[in-house]
Amino acid sequence: MERKMDQEYTRSVQQIKNMNLQLEERADAIRLSILGKDSKGKGDNSLDAVNDFRKENTMELVDPLDIKTLIEENEAKRNALLSELDTRLKVSNATTFIEI
Repeated sequence: MERKMDQEYTRSVQQIKNMNLQLEERADAIRLSILGKDSKGKGDNSLDAVNDFRKENTMELVDPLDIKTLIEENEAKRNALLSELDTRLKVSNATTFIEI
């Protein structure tokens, strides 16, 4: 389950990065179409429209469960349990009873 959560989290983050890169490319294309190659006569109002477009369409991850923290906590608990079990097995295997 932990692996699946990590895979889904990683996939979601990568998808958001890809979508934001595509957004930047579209914003650059819009900026070029508004300003053209000669940007001397254009005002900042057109650039504000591009910046507003970028702000409104930027994707970000909403993670109310804070999956990354849950994954780390579960991994720490699992490692502590495995360590304790390993220690108890070593003690159990090392104990020798001699009956007379």
